[in-house]
Amino acid sequence: MKNDVNGQMDLLDLLGIEKEVEQKPEKETETKNTKETKKTENVSNTSKVSEKKTETKKYKCPIVVYGGPYSYTINEENKEMSSTEVKKHVIKTFPELKGIVTVKMQEDNSCILQVEYKETKLPEIKDQGIFTVKLGKEYVISNEGVEEAVIAWNKKFPQYVGCNYHYVNNNDHVLIPFYKSDSKQVLRAYKLPVLIGFPEMMEQIKPDKDQEDQTISGAEIMERYSKTHPEFKDCTFKYIEHTNTIIPLKEKAVYVPDICMIQLPITVATGGYHIQFSADDFHGKDIVTMEEIRKALEATYPEYSKERTSMTYDKRHFIIAMLKSSTKGATIVSSREGFHREVNENGVTEYRPYGKFVLTGKNQLDFSLNSDQLKIPKKLLSDIIDRFRMDIHRECALQLFMTKDEKGYWLYEPRQTATSCDVTFERNNVMEDEYVLVMDIHSHGKLPTFFSATDNRDEKGIRLYMVIGNFSEENPRSYNIMLRAGMNGVFQELSVEDIFV
Repeated sequence: MKNDVNGQMDLLDLLGIEKEVEQKPEKETETKNTKETKKTENVSNTSKVSEKKTETKKYKCPIVVYGGPYSYTINEENKEMSSTEVKKHVIKTFPELKGIVTVKMQEDNSCILQVEYKETKLPEIKDQGIFTVKLGKEYVISNEGVEEAVIAWNKKFPQYVGCNYHYVNNNDHVLIPFYKSDSKQVLRAYKLPVLIGFPEMMEQIKPDKDQEDQTISGAEIMERYSKTHPEFKDCTFKYIEHTNTIIPLKEKAVYVPDICMIQLPITVATGGYHIQFSADDFHGKDIVTMEEIRKALEATYPEYSKERTSMTYDKRHFIIAMLKSSTKGATIVSSREGFHREVNENGVTEYRPYGKFVLTGKNQLDFSLNSDQLKIPKKLLSDIIDRFRMDIHRECALQLFMTKDEKGYWLYEPRQTATSCDVTFERNNVMEDEYVLVMDIHSHGKLPTFFSATDNRDEKGIRLYMVIGNFSEENPRSYNIMLRAGMNGVFQELSVEDIFV
């Protein structure tokens, strides 16, 4: 039974039994004189041959073999082995790898295996009889054909449902399950803990202490895993959702902006400030392209046009958006009077007719009014409280605008739908274009005063925000106020005295 071009092997190979090679006698056709003339050449060549033999590097056991499911240790006592001998030992241990494995010896006396699988579609396998599904040292056997063998394997290891198969031998009917890397990789963050590895060789990537809801990127997970599994350094993986399992792959991870898909939420860092995008920003879509994210960024900040913007994915699962311009700084002037922004290596400053928002490279916000004369009269604060007290069983939303001469302020109540714990209002885009919006305000009724996770997600605009709660029917003086400045999802807490006079 001979090997064929697809790397098939006979039963002796699969069982790890080495075959003796028949030695052929040398031809005796040379004349005595010819042998004499070559004798001197052989003498000089002998030293060269011996030199080549001494150049063959030997590796002292134990030798650690890194090969994913084929990882093990060659522990031949007091023995040294060449790379060829190491490969023979690997194939003797895992005969199904004959013809598809490459051994790369490392300086630290270990070796890394490269296995090249070739997919065979299951319907193409017409053989009958006993089939074995085998990966490393784990296997299942079925005498009812290929389909039953695959079903038995999937039942034992459900993370391989829908995988590909390498057909080792048409006679011994051995299948190796494997996954291909996705042509369009979805880049996302994963909530820890998560399992990673191979059958009976699984490890758990756990969250750091005091971080129960920790999420990290796939690249960070692979970086942790490759510290003890160097064969997967900088490699990609397959994530199996229904088992929360990551299966490492041999292909190197490549992040190409035009190919990669991004799973939301994700943060975009733009030269000094951060903006978080969620599915709400894309009409409910939670997987988008890098270009779709850039367009969403451009919708708010027109300077981030396609021609001027470079988008780079960071392995920690965020995007860096950089303008292709001088790092000395730039001033972007809005079509609205009193609106402009300055961008430099230290951060971003947004100017409004009433104040200045400075967002530093450390993602810290500093807000200040343009002058004390622009503080808001406390009479308007009293009006806000009186309106909220009219119905303390439901939330309510108000907006504060500057007057057209930009010397005073006035209140506006938008159309809204409210419950005891939620309020949704319609933005009046015409009014927000005609007047300067200074503050979004909402009440919590009888509930405590705080900025909720929903508030943190929704309040990305560059303005002031206020929430008032803890109202009481018995005590008209019972209420609490929280006030903050916001820019791109970064906030600075303010006191009432900072803004009202």
